[in-house]
Amino acid sequence: MVGSEMIEQCQGGKMMKNWKRISGCLLAAMLPGCAIAKNEVAGNGDRKKVEIFPEVQMHYNAGNNFRNYWHWNDHPLFLDRTVRHPETALYMTAKGVHKEAQLVTRYGLSGLSPLGNSGTEGAREMIRLFAENPVPGFLFLPATFAPTNQNALKNLKDICSIADSPYVFRINGKMVINSYEAAFLPPERWKTLLSELRSTYGDKFLFVADMKTICQRYRYRRPMEDDPEAYDRKTMNEIQSYLDVADGIGFYPYSYKLDPDGAYGQHIDDEMGKQLRSLFRRVFADPRNKGKILACDCAIGYVNPQSGQLTPDEAGTATLRHTVEAALEMNPDYIIPFEWNEWNENTGVIPTVRKGAAAMRILRYYRMKHNESRLTPLPFDNVRIPNLILSCRAVVKLGEQIHYELLNLPDGSGKGEIKAVLKIYDADGKCVKAFPETVFDPVRLEAKDFHIASENYPDNLILRPELTVTANGITRVYNAFPPTVLRTSHNIDYLYTRLPLREYEDAAGTFTVEKLKDGFYRIRGKVKASSELNTLEVMERHTEAGAIEVEPEFDRSKEEVFRVACSSYGWVPVQGTVTVPGMPETVGRNWYVGGNHNYVLKSAPTPGGVRLDVTSGGHGTRSVLLAVPRGKAANAEITVNMKQGSLKFRIADVLKYGSVSAELEPAMFWRVERVVSEPDIPFSLNRREMEFDTIVRSESRYPVFSLRAVTLGGKRWQSAPVIPEKPAGKKISLPVYSDTEREAVSVDVFETLVPDAVYTFTPASGRMLTTPWKQEWAAEIGGGYRYNLNNMKRHFGKEVRRTGPVWKHTEKDGDFLRFTKYSSLTFLPDVWPLGAFTFDCEIRPDSDNCVLLRHSNSNQTSSVGFFIVKGKLTIGHVNTAGEFRLTETPLEVRKGEWNRIRISSNLTRFHATVNGTYWRGTVSGRGRIASGLVIGTDSCRDFMPSRDFPDFTGDMRSLRISHKFEK
Repeated sequence: MVGSEMIEQCQGGKMMKNWKRISGCLLAAMLPGCAIAKNEVAGNGDRKKVEIFPEVQMHYNAGNNFRNYWHWNDHPLFLDRTVRHPETALYMTAKGVHKEAQLVTRYGLSGLSPLGNSGTEGAREMIRLFAENPVPGFLFLPATFAPTNQNALKNLKDICSIADSPYVFRINGKMVINSYEAAFLPPERWKTLLSELRSTYGDKFLFVADMKTICQRYRYRRPMEDDPEAYDRKTMNEIQSYLDVADGIGFYPYSYKLDPDGAYGQHIDDEMGKQLRSLFRRVFADPRNKGKILACDCAIGYVNPQSGQLTPDEAGTATLRHTVEAALEMNPDYIIPFEWNEWNENTGVIPTVRKGAAAMRILRYYRMKHNESRLTPLPFDNVRIPNLILSCRAVVKLGEQIHYELLNLPDGSGKGEIKAVLKIYDADGKCVKAFPETVFDPVRLEAKDFHIASENYPDNLILRPELTVTANGITRVYNAFPPTVLRTSHNIDYLYTRLPLREYEDAAGTFTVEKLKDGFYRIRGKVKASSELNTLEVMERHTEAGAIEVEPEFDRSKEEVFRVACSSYGWVPVQGTVTVPGMPETVGRNWYVGGNHNYVLKSAPTPGGVRLDVTSGGHGTRSVLLAVPRGKAANAEITVNMKQGSLKFRIADVLKYGSVSAELEPAMFWRVERVVSEPDIPFSLNRREMEFDTIVRSESRYPVFSLRAVTLGGKRWQSAPVIPEKPAGKKISLPVYSDTEREAVSVDVFETLVPDAVYTFTPASGRMLTTPWKQEWAAEIGGGYRYNLNNMKRHFGKEVRRTGPVWKHTEKDGDFLRFTKYSSLTFLPDVWPLGAFTFDCEIRPDSDNCVLLRHSNSNQTSSVGFFIVKGKLTIGHVNTAGEFRLTETPLEVRKGEWNRIRISSNLTRFHATVNGTYWRGTVSGRGRIASGLVIGTDSCRDFMPSRDFPDFTGDMRSLRISHKFEK
């Protein structure tokens, strides 16, 4: 709440009418230099006006950061390619920051909290760019990243250098500094830092210490403590030690838990959440903490297949709603939605093409409700349409439940009851499920949940929802929703799609599909929208196969598009050129920076390609795009000339194997891959009608095409699907784990739908081990897929140079891979099935003790792990209770000799054969992991016979990973 004395000061003594209704941020923006007065906290006073600042990673490449490996996770809904920086491809330009700020205030939030990871230059630059064209009502809440102890003082000084800016959030006239993981540093260290900071800058700031680390430890440790009350007192004393040196604290007032037999991921643990909130209330009841700042997090969920963790499920919008309600229960000064645009963790509340502005609408509702403001609709909404939001799982594997959530979000505009009927249709337009009518009171926040068991629909490639809504005497049918994709055995996409009905576009369109050679398809059609289109894309399931543009940036009928990607262990400079010699018409440009918080990849066109110049930064994948004339591509080479050396890649090999890789010292990997999906964010169409004739490519045996239109105003429409060829032929019995039955069941599926990846052992693919099943399922020799490659460097030190394995050949053994210390093969997460499997390989180990296979970076759970222990095959797995167990078999694996190994599971038994000797054993549980697969060395040392258990060294000459069960 804003203090009247502060307003008098800012207004020269003139009182403002109705000042209580003005939020602190809006007032501060209207009156430069004006500050927010402080309420009492955590129940010590009246309800406070809450501010909301999503944490923002603006130093990420905001336009391209929604891509996960080959596929887009999502696209920002209101993205404008024209604001992108021409050299760095970053969207942190004056126009880009201005548009982000407009978007935040459009939905009634307070501003953004820019986070500095290893420095705060990004936050300072963001504020500098914003000042060129400020947006009224928008403020910055700067934050520092505590784990970087060596840079802690510098980061704080960087932030204090902007303390006099009129665009930073203040309480009682002082700039507020938020933090991330402040408890990584002891309170004594913070006392020293803050004392030094105040001696330099004076009493200009208030520091809020984040207690996230303590919260995480508390929710895992307390249930195991013999004396929980004693542990509570110990934790409260620890929190108090930070409050003694800081001006406030932040924490997340909620918790999660795992249901071992239930749906994938973690779900809200209300009991532990209440315990956390009670703990912090008891701390703030201490008179020493009167007037201290309290900040709380909220979260939309956390889906990160790169981490391999069983992470919080989105549960429609339930996770967001629960965590916001938990935060508001604490009466905080501000809330930090975690976060605005983090792509790899899928935590963003930024409006996107998959989720619309659903999260922003929900946050706006709660802020108005808590601040006792009158609920009002958004000024651009059509209030004749009920404010309903339909959420549904984007992708499921057979056995998982398809969850639909229908949320009524009050905004003061509804009159009379709302009736809704949800029906589910297959790709042919046949209704496969009709739910009973449900009724909403428009003034009540309420969600209705609907579930269907996906194993009942094994012949369907997709299912589409249809919603019939009756309100104010008008009945309307909505059916242009994104579909739910059904897969037989694997999934890494646990995200939801969301479509607020007020963001539903009334478009009309038709299209046809003509199958061409080599996976190419010709798509012809037309679309007419009710307002100007921003983008129109050809979708293949949830993958953007191609964009329709007025002047196509990439013409697949004339060009082959390649991505040239560089990754490394630790940071290495990237200086040189990527070109196609003798072909100056090749178009090359900087495109994408992945898995990195501080990288700027500068580039400039050069004949036949692109010139790169990166002299500072961190780890991660850096890549460029090359558009090569198709008629000449097969006979050309892509040349990488860097300071570290040169590499040449025959395009004919890339076209044959899908991807080819090689390595430069020091542990610098270059990969060339054929681009299958849409290469980049499309340019805006800015027209209502589009007629098109375009070429796209798909690796799927049975592609499912549709059109997706997004208007400049953020409304969305998706057409009915077209399936050029439907599955047919032989069916097999596939064991799947049923979330509904909570046990393994058998489902008859078309055999051609079940992945069966046989890997091709040939040096021609360089540092890639490829499979005809799918280009993106290739294994990278020596790593490169994982965004935490620098973990290898940190774990093993400077010894990591060339990592291998390397290709070898003898007349007797043929082509094989030689693994030595630090050698590894890494695979993308969905290569391994979440269920039944058959694993075949032929190896010649150097020792009687080694890790054969495991999942990367899996610090919470792991599905399986294969080991050789004292010369015997040993299998590790997660049981029904979610515990990792080792099962020793009597099967002997002979060191120094070739061994044929088969391991399979039908979810009730393990079967294994080594050199013709058979064994079987019982297993309980389910496939859970969604992280990358590793054969060889990995920095993760969990879920092994011991943390120092040796990695695999030796030879491998065959490998097969099948999602079928075979004895």
